[in-house]
Amino acid sequence: MTESEIREYIASHRERQPGIKILWGHPSPRFWTPRSLSLREIAALRRPERKLVVYLHIPFCPKTDPPACGFCLFAREDYSGNTAVEKYLDFLRREIEMYADVFRDDPVDCVYFGGGTPNVLRPADYARVMGWVRGAFRLTREAEVTLEGVPQLFDRERLEAMAKAGVTRISIGAQVLDPRLLRFSGRQHTAEHVFDAVDGAHRLGMSANVDLICGWFEQTPQDVESDVRALLPHAPESVIVHLLTLTGPSPFAQESSALPSVPVVREGFERARRALVSNGYWNSSYIDFMLKDPPRGPAEVKYLRAYRESLAYDRIGLGCAASSLFAGTPDRPGMTWRNVTSTSGYYAGMDGRRPPVAEAFAFNALDLRLLYVLKGLEGTPSLDAFDYRRLFSRDLAEDFAGYWSVLQELRWLTVEDRRHYRLQGEGIFHTALIQRCLSNDRNDELRGASRA
Repeated sequence: MTESEIREYIASHRERQPGIKILWGHPSPRFWTPRSLSLREIAALRRPERKLVVYLHIPFCPKTDPPACGFCLFAREDYSGNTAVEKYLDFLRREIEMYADVFRDDPVDCVYFGGGTPNVLRPADYARVMGWVRGAFRLTREAEVTLEGVPQLFDRERLEAMAKAGVTRISIGAQVLDPRLLRFSGRQHTAEHVFDAVDGAHRLGMSANVDLICGWFEQTPQDVESDVRALLPHAPESVIVHLLTLTGPSPFAQESSALPSVPVVREGFERARRALVSNGYWNSSYIDFMLKDPPRGPAEVKYLRAYRESLAYDRIGLGCAASSLFAGTPDRPGMTWRNVTSTSGYYAGMDGRRPPVAEAFAFNALDLRLLYVLKGLEGTPSLDAFDYRRLFSRDLAEDFAGYWSVLQELRWLTVEDRRHYRLQGEGIFHTALIQRCLSNDRNDELRGASRA
């Protein structure tokens, strides 16, 4: 894109809800193609010098009205009882064991239970699943194990079972705390459920994260700040302030005209950010806030760091719809891939005694540079021109010159010592817009290839 095209792109998208690029880095799965992968092919993509991350997908969620809380983009199914869960866990065990001979000697630095809603499992299930994981992978002594879920299911019995199974961190999907606002997603928890989950995790030696959402129906900037300030006495080790992401046919997307305007959302986001930073938190990324010098665990979340540093970690995803990313190197680019997205398809795929991979994307060298830049602009430390040259033998300033010029013109970007590239001011709020702009040319190329 030329500088004038970059300006036009930003101007035409600036007053649209920016959302976040939470699911994928680059590129979107709409550019992935149907493909199967054998264990041999997956093993060949592995870079043994990189730490391995294990992601486990639990797709079941308590039913809500509207479905999927009105906006969720992740693969999920309504919880219908333990019979369905037991069947799923049996197939998940088979997939975990399938990888035992491939990755048994590789150190695993973090394990993440995502969903769906992993805390719908029964208390005894956590030890069972972690037993399978430890049997197939070599967890390091300092391995971080995170399990996410809805507030009301982080009850005392489950929390005790998680701690005994080796879970070190819980992530609580609070969304919003005001029942007047929460009704839009059909969730059944209360603010007290959130506070009890944080306090209960702390009593058992686990750390806690709370996910909040900014940009909700009828939500004011004061509402966003109020949620943050209500959490502060409970001192969760991390707080994530997501910008509501709308896409596809979700109920929220169909009613997006009723959502707060972009200036209102931006003010709410800034108020939350200021409240956290002024009360002992620091930005790990533009939406992730970590408690400085926490009493439990490190002041950074390993899984979030691995998510941002795609060229420093390999991630293997297990379960239906779980995604994996073995990025490779500039001279030997790797791949990203995803398992079958429905439980029925997952079961059928596992019956074939092959990894249940449904689609994949093979990176080229430009894709790796984009992965590095897009994720680097999110986090702390900053996007580093010296590191970019070390990895790619190229100049960061030259490769994206027009973008840097326009972003500096807008005062959305600062470059310190010709090395550290950091978004600033309004640019922080528009991180996802900037990421989409930077990847637009490559996405156009991929669109053309898909139509050919």
